[in-house]
Amino acid sequence: MLAYLRRHHIGLLALFIALGGTSYAATLPRNSVGSTQLKAKAVTEAKLAPTVKTKLNKTVLGSPGAVGPAGPQGPAGAPGAAGTPGEPGAPGLTSAGVGGTNMAALATSTSNVLSPASVTLDRPGKVLVFVTGTFTLTCGGSTDCSRKFSATVGGRQVPGLVEVIEGDAAQFVSKDLSLAGIITDVPAGTHAAQIRFGESTGVTGFSYGSDTRITAIAIG
Repeated sequence: MLAYLRRHHIGLLALFIALGGTSYAATLPRNSVGSTQLKAKAVTEAKLAPTVKTKLNKTVLGSPGAVGPAGPQGPAGAPGAAGTPGEPGAPGLTSAGVGGTNMAALATSTSNVLSPASVTLDRPGKVLVFVTGTFTLTCGGSTDCSRKFSATVGGRQVPGLVEVIEGDAAQFVSKDLSLAGIITDVPAGTHAAQIRFGESTGVTGFSYGSDTRITAIAIG
């Protein structure tokens, strides 16, 4: 027996180790194998249980879903605080000019013609005045006649806005007037602009056309 063991001791030792290793593996304690004991890539897809494969397949992300409808509009927010008022702007620049002969002439007013125009200035300044229309005189039978026409703003004569109509005795004379003038140093406030007639000689009658008017414009 001893002689047999001496001759085959290596093979018997290998058989013992092999049998002992299988037995050891079969009797490993529960939960004793973890990630430390597993080699890299030791667990392949073929070794996974079907239930594990199903769970892994369900974790694959699908394409994004459609955008949902917009929600209802929220309530309006409270009004913000009022801002600080800005500084007043500088007065606007305006200009006007009237040309012609004898622009400084003034007429002596005696009577109004038609109703006045109204002009308002928010600060002292100038007023540009226009007078247009047809004026007719009836001259007496013994002498030639004449009448001077002008305009006022707030009772003051407009410089340069003056015209004289003249006619022969015992005649009717008509003339279309288109006059303009600028009056300065007009105080702030509302003022009446009025057509006036003044110095007259030999006039026995007077009339004006249906489109006779006065226009007054504040120009700063």
